[in-house]
Amino acid sequence: MALQDRMQVAQTGAELVKALAAVSYCLLLTLLLLLPVFEADAAQHCGSRVTFLPRNPAASCSDDRLRDALSSCAMRCALEARCRGVRLADNGGSGGVCALLSSELEVNASATAASATDCTGDRVLAWKPEQLQLSGCSESSTYNGNCNNAIDGSLDQNHDSGAVCSHTQATVGNEWWQASMASRAFVSLVRIYNRQDGSESRLNNFAISVDGLQCASYNSAQAFSIKDFPCEQVGTTLKVTQRFSNEFLTMCEVIAFGRLL
Repeated sequence: MALQDRMQVAQTGAELVKALAAVSYCLLLTLLLLLPVFEADAAQHCGSRVTFLPRNPAASCSDDRLRDALSSCAMRCALEARCRGVRLADNGGSGGVCALLSSELEVNASATAASATDCTGDRVLAWKPEQLQLSGCSESSTYNGNCNNAIDGSLDQNHDSGAVCSHTQATVGNEWWQASMASRAFVSLVRIYNRQDGSESRLNNFAISVDGLQCASYNSAQAFSIKDFPCEQVGTTLKVTQRFSNEFLTMCEVIAFGRLL
């Protein structure tokens, strides 16, 4: 065999070994049931952003039709002290049937039962979302309510009663508000309380980002009172940016749910 041919065979063999190693690594993450510490790693090495444990951890299910339903199911778990995880049964529709799991045994059994075929079928969230502590806030400008009002634990939505919400000015092109988490965290969902004493429509067009990466947005003619936004992003800084130009940004409370990494 000529030297050039031998070099070509060696290069092909090296590429094959590298590919097999990558596949083995992804399979290892699958066997480990994608514990949160491995989820970000799986996203980096397996080419998908795996958040909840789908039936095929190597597949990209971030645009799953059951994503919002699973986030809502996870929120029920977060508010229930005895809940340790959730299972969302696929009923063929967009809502699914939510079941709260009260023990680690149930969570592990449900996760193990999930086959590795595709992204259809039951979903299992193998960990419980917790409220993430937000602090160290800042904002683009301040009018008559400082940034801490959005993370002080008060759910009062009547800003005019005593400047209880965060409230920027309307002089910057796109006003913003941000706060930090205690450490690097996976943010599964963000809940925002809008003011309810007038001017609710000011919060009709905004974006939510974590460490500069947008994870959710809202753009509607319909104003909301309280709304949950699935985020599914990893980072340390949560930011809300007003997308109306030269408009106030007012939020009465911002609550993030997820897990510290």
